[in-house]
Amino acid sequence: MQLSGVIRKSRYALVIPGGIAIALLNAKDPMITVALILGVIVSLYLTKRPLDGLLILLVITPFAGIEILNYQIAGIPGMKLYNLLSAVVIICFVLFRKSQPISGYERVFTYGLIILFIVSIIRSLSYIPEMYSIFFEEEYSLVRYLQSYLLKPLLVFLPFIMIVKFIRSEGEINKVIYSIFTSILLLSVFILGMYIFITPNKSDFESVRRGFGAVLHLHGNDIADFYIAVYPLLLAFIVRKRNALIVTTTLVSLLAVGILYSRTAYLVIIMSTLLFFLISSRKRYIPYIAITAAIVFLVMPPTIVERAVGGIGDKDLNDISAGRTEQIWMPLINEYIEEPVKLLIGAGRYAIMNTDVFRDNVILRMIHAHNMYLDAVLDVGVLGLAFFLYFFGKFLILLSKTHKSINNALYADMLYGIEVSLLAFLVSGFTGRGFFPTLYNAFVWIILGLGLSIIHWAKDSQISRLQSLERGVLNEKACLDNE
Repeated sequence: MQLSGVIRKSRYALVIPGGIAIALLNAKDPMITVALILGVIVSLYLTKRPLDGLLILLVITPFAGIEILNYQIAGIPGMKLYNLLSAVVIICFVLFRKSQPISGYERVFTYGLIILFIVSIIRSLSYIPEMYSIFFEEEYSLVRYLQSYLLKPLLVFLPFIMIVKFIRSEGEINKVIYSIFTSILLLSVFILGMYIFITPNKSDFESVRRGFGAVLHLHGNDIADFYIAVYPLLLAFIVRKRNALIVTTTLVSLLAVGILYSRTAYLVIIMSTLLFFLISSRKRYIPYIAITAAIVFLVMPPTIVERAVGGIGDKDLNDISAGRTEQIWMPLINEYIEEPVKLLIGAGRYAIMNTDVFRDNVILRMIHAHNMYLDAVLDVGVLGLAFFLYFFGKFLILLSKTHKSINNALYADMLYGIEVSLLAFLVSGFTGRGFFPTLYNAFVWIILGLGLSIIHWAKDSQISRLQSLERGVLNEKACLDNE
């Protein structure tokens, strides 16, 4: 095997020791990590290799909320390490890489989402100052609000744009895929490591996941969203390009999901497994999957099993939804039905805080409705929700059409996985999540961008094959003419 091949294969294997080494350095002196990231930023500009910067961003995405990546350089507002790295990556792509043409629907979706998001933030400025200090655990500042809830979500959305606009070759697509797997492997090692070596009461899973959330600055359900997005892609590699590292990543990911104690994640992971094998025409594996799942349930701690099956079989929708139907959803729906303008165009970001039922304590006081579709209606109305549903439907149809015709078995399975990942996101949206970019749905945008990039690659490959055939025919005709 050539040396380059050995190095390429060994990178993934070095993820765990590399991550542990950085964590130990950070524990000794956080400024070492700051210096490391600043060095990466400078090297990206000097070497003119923006793809490396994008891959680093993908790897650290689940950790973007940790304190060290939000270290404010020289006390300058917004000058945080994660923000700076994101900005340098996009600048380097613009300066050093040629962008590729994108389709009209991709352009409309990108601009439409950004405009909807910015407008919703602007509309929220009339009521956010009143509620900010209660729910965001800090005093209100317009600059702080725009940095945290406008700028950072847009930076989270940037990898989608970069992947769609610049990533078209097979080699670069593969690097993006392995960066996603590297990220989820590191996250799993972090969760398992904290659980094994730091967590005192390992049977209290509510307390356990609060510990993870305190470090990552994410709710346990939000951390589980990373796995909901990536798991179907791991399945694609398991069935098509299985190796020890992929199997290990899949197993530790499933262990991490179990520890995160998210009922939605448990059910959606099961659904994703069945759906992937169904749509990829591998129904013969389903009995074996069912047997394996039954064995896993038998050996799992009873509290996790109860969490997973809680509410199943209940006829009362309020019981199934853990009280959300009566305590959140119905009062909000009834209020919006009585206000047609709000129902049509929404009322701005975090509009739930600007409702009468919220102010009068009729509903639980939360900053989101625990339902992605209802939140979309509250913020941007039925028209905004229709925008998202139309484009997600459009993307799912494109993925379905392409995986039937693509001339690459691995990418065909990857498209199946991406299709299942998007469906899993839409299904999990009934109990939470959100359509607007935020850290916990970052992998959804990354994976959607990856799917569109593979679709472009498939079209370019088909055009290239047709051109080669045409040249071959012309050459053959020229030879015959010469004879």
